[in-house]
Amino acid sequence: MNILDLIENSNCTTASSTGLPSNPIPDDLADFYNHYSSAVFYPKAQYSFTIQAPELERSDFVVMNEDLENPDSANWYALVKCEDQIISINLKPGPQFGYCYDSFWDSYPTADESTLIAKSFTELIEKIIKSGGKNLFWIPGHT
Repeated sequence: MNILDLIENSNCTTASSTGLPSNPIPDDLADFYNHYSSAVFYPKAQYSFTIQAPELERSDFVVMNEDLENPDSANWYALVKCEDQIISINLKPGPQFGYCYDSFWDSYPTADESTLIAKSFTELIEKIIKSGGKNLFWIPGHT
C-alpha cells in the first residue's frame, strides 16, 4: 500500500498541500507533501501524532533550542510531534537518508538501534497507524 492510501484509510485529519520543502526529501515524503501540508493522526486519542508542515525545522533547534554543531544531527529535521516527543527524519544523503529517530531531549542526538524508529516515512506512518493513538510505540514497555 502506498503512503497516500495509508493516510486516506486511517483516522487522521489533513491540510491541503502548500508545496515541498526546500531541501531534498525521500520520494514517499514528497508524495505526502504533494498532497498534504500536514496531518494529525488520532486527533482525539491519548497520543495524537502530528506530521509537521513542509517548512521543516532542524531538530537541534526544536529539541535543544540551539545548534549543537554535531555533524550527526546537522541534517535531522523535526517531522512528527506527539505530546513532548519529537520524531526526526535524517535528510543527509547517504545510507540513512529518510531514517526516522526518537529525538527526546535526554537521548538526542543518538542514531543507533535504540533510537531508530523507522527506515522510511512510509514505515513510520504504518507504525503510527498500528499504534491506534494508544501508545508511544517505539518506547519499550509503553502501553
